[in-house]
Amino acid sequence: MLAETKRALAAREERLLTLRTDFDALTIAFWKGFARGLECEDPAQTIAGEKRRMRSFGRVSMILLAAILIGGFAVSLQASTFSGNR
Repeated sequence: MLAETKRALAAREERLLTLRTDFDALTIAFWKGFARGLECEDPAQTIAGEKRRMRSFGRVSMILLAAILIGGFAVSLQASTFSGNR
C-alpha cells in the first residue's frame, strides 16, 4: 500500500512538473503582454527612466514652486484670519 502511494505521488509530481513549465510560459507571456500595454517591456530601463524623470531639474523645481506657493497661501490666509479677529 505504501509503495503504491509513493508511485502515485511520484507520477502526480511528474505531471505537475510538466504542467508547471506550461504555466510559467503562460504567466510570462501574460506579464509581457501586460507590460507592453503599459509601454514598459524592459522593467530595468523603465525604472531607470522614471528615476531620471523624478530627479530632473524641472520636476524638482515644480515641486519646490508648488510647496512655496502653498506655504505662502497658508501664511497669507492665516494672516488675514488673524487680522480679521482684531
